[in-house]
Amino acid sequence: MASPPDHTDALMGEPTRPDPPAPVSLLLVDDDMDYGLVLQRLLRHTGMPHSVQVAYTVDEIGARPWFGTPDVALVAQSVHDPEHRDLIAELKARWPQLPIIMMTAHGDGRQAVDAMRRGAYDYVYKADLDARRLAVVLNNALAHTRLQQNLATAEARLQSWATRDELTGLYNRRHYRGRLEEEIVRAQRHAQPLTVLLADLDHFKELNDTYGHPLGDEALRVVSQVLQAESRSIDIVSRYGGEEFAVLLPNTSGRDGESVAERIRRAVAASDIAWAGDHARLTISVGIATLADSAHPTVDGLMQVVDRALYSAKRAGRDRVHRAGRATGPLASVAQGSEIRRRLVDGFVAMMRAIDPTADARAHRAVTLADRLAAGFELDAEALETLLTAARLGPLTDHLSELARTDDNPLAAGLGATGVLGREAQLVRRSQQPFDAQAPMPPAARLLAVARAASAWADPSAAAEALRPLAGSRYDPQVIEALAALTEAQEAP
Repeated sequence: MASPPDHTDALMGEPTRPDPPAPVSLLLVDDDMDYGLVLQRLLRHTGMPHSVQVAYTVDEIGARPWFGTPDVALVAQSVHDPEHRDLIAELKARWPQLPIIMMTAHGDGRQAVDAMRRGAYDYVYKADLDARRLAVVLNNALAHTRLQQNLATAEARLQSWATRDELTGLYNRRHYRGRLEEEIVRAQRHAQPLTVLLADLDHFKELNDTYGHPLGDEALRVVSQVLQAESRSIDIVSRYGGEEFAVLLPNTSGRDGESVAERIRRAVAASDIAWAGDHARLTISVGIATLADSAHPTVDGLMQVVDRALYSAKRAGRDRVHRAGRATGPLASVAQGSEIRRRLVDGFVAMMRAIDPTADARAHRAVTLADRLAAGFELDAEALETLLTAARLGPLTDHLSELARTDDNPLAAGLGATGVLGREAQLVRRSQQPFDAQAPMPPAARLLAVARAASAWADPSAAAEALRPLAGSRYDPQVIEALAALTEAQEAP
């Protein structure tokens, strides 16, 4: 019975055929032109696709332009060189991984051993070469090259697995601690400064719970990119564990380390975390410590000091930089102020969260915007602190302003003109007044008005677009233009 017709090719298209083998690039080094012709005839009989480049002297190896890197070199032992240079060494200097097959017209085992010792891969006698033997020798050399390449790739992959974090591509904790140990020794030997940063993502668990782990992973990747962008090539940036990142800054003072940490904090706060249509903002807290800050100049001693600095930044309200022994960055002076003032701010923030669960994220956006906008205005330290504290209280400022007007309210003592937060309460009230070019309000009030309004949008560019029509009537046109300039700078490639 006849077999049914096979329609496989019609259904699947043309049968898949393997790609033809790539031509082998051969380098022939031989001053015997006649044998060169013989060898090229043998190559044609092997059936191997190939191309041949010929050098007749040792000088040509280093002087001539070559087309690509040869796959194999066939080298005659008898090439004459008045300077008696090592032919194998000359080839290896130009192509370190090139497999070299030495050829001789006379069988001499000692020459073969010597050539292999100096780096040749194989040794053959010209009289024994025919097409079959030549094909075997070339295929063995090519297989050896592929094996070496595969081993090098595997070794690099293993090295990466041992030292890199899979998600972010940053160095892992083990590699970081090893390098830190080396840099501590170097810093002590040469009397150089050494600074370390320890950063932690704020409210990362809430981010994961709200948006899911894929967006959380993207947040870790974005932060890792910021850390790398703000670091030098000699710095060691690592994912220290979970949502913690450590940065090792060799030959860097504490003051310079503070500048790096503040750039990182600002860049993270300005980053948009996007995944599958969801968008989120996040902030980080950063601890800083120098080798001089640690009573025990060891890896564990220094990491304990910087960990305490990070914990201090977290307790002070997050989204800030604390150096061991002192704080820096937005609201740093608030964190270093009186205990009553700090507790009052923390209490108001807790109240804000109870009133509006989304208020904390909006407050962080307001602080970030106020901080960035203030860079274009001449505010003294006290005015900047007042602005950022008022912005930190976020949407609760409406409620606080009402409380401040109520003389018999128990919170009025903390919000009145003479209270602990009197400057903030007064700034809030001024910021709620419409802009009047004839009776301008203080710069901090104008900045707070725009920062608070813009914080209602997760996307600053959308905020700038929505608020622009109100420039001159409700908000200061200069501040609105500064907001637009910030978003344009952020979107620029």
